[in-house]
Amino acid sequence: MSLSYPLRRIARWTWLPTLLVGGWAQAHTPGLPLALPPGAGDGVLTVATFSLAPDQGRWLDHRDGIVEALRALKPDVVALQDVQQTPEMPNQACWLAAQLDYGCSFISADPPSRPTRQGNALLTRRPVTGDAVTLLHPFEMASTAGMVRLEIGGMPVNAYVTQLHPGAAHSDDGLIRARQVVNLLRWMEVTDDGLPTVLLGDFACAQGAAELAALQAQYQEARPLASREQEGALPALPAAMENGEPRYDHILLRRDSFRLLRLAALRLPGAEGPTARGLVATVQLLRPVAAP
Repeated sequence: MSLSYPLRRIARWTWLPTLLVGGWAQAHTPGLPLALPPGAGDGVLTVATFSLAPDQGRWLDHRDGIVEALRALKPDVVALQDVQQTPEMPNQACWLAAQLDYGCSFISADPPSRPTRQGNALLTRRPVTGDAVTLLHPFEMASTAGMVRLEIGGMPVNAYVTQLHPGAAHSDDGLIRARQVVNLLRWMEVTDDGLPTVLLGDFACAQGAAELAALQAQYQEARPLASREQEGALPALPAAMENGEPRYDHILLRRDSFRLLRLAALRLPGAEGPTARGLVATVQLLRPVAAP
């Protein structure tokens, strides 16, 4: 089922498992959302990832602040987790997209007939040339993944989002996550066409966790830069502790495809004011060098 907004606003409410191919029409003029090192040039992509779980029960109080923060940042892609939709509350991700004039792809294991649905979403201000969604094994865990393909500096780029099964590492939950990662990687290999790819989301485990081993050969974690080019880098990401809670936000970059320009905490409204709620990274595509 799809709903159309007038003038460039198109939102998808997706039920899994489904494969979608298509795109949204956008007309925003791309701009650099963060201060970049001199000579960064074109082919720059900014991505953000965070969960809406802290906003449940306080959505009306927080949503305008989230819009304000994202409008100032102007990320090309926003990956959202723990998105909700109820009869009383319009889909949170697509509400944000409508305010920002972004495209929205809501990915849920809940069928459209269900009055209350939860899932992940990808928002983007760039033209989308294709997308796909899947349900990860084991299906009964209702973990999903989705992707959009967009153009950055004339080059096609994939952005994926997922939210893995939560729970302790040294338990059946950790084994389930490891199986989901293998399943996710195989699906990405089928859908990414070998293009530069960014993987975003809540992996329910920290950097270097054993469950993520299958990704290491092809993807590297975005980590703080040890460089004067970046100011205010976080000392530890993404499992930094704030208010006693572990954080499992991840931004993974396909190896040899990107140069990390900036990585920082994404500060959004919280119960006690602006809080580091996720991650935002700015990367530059590495263009292939033509053979002589």
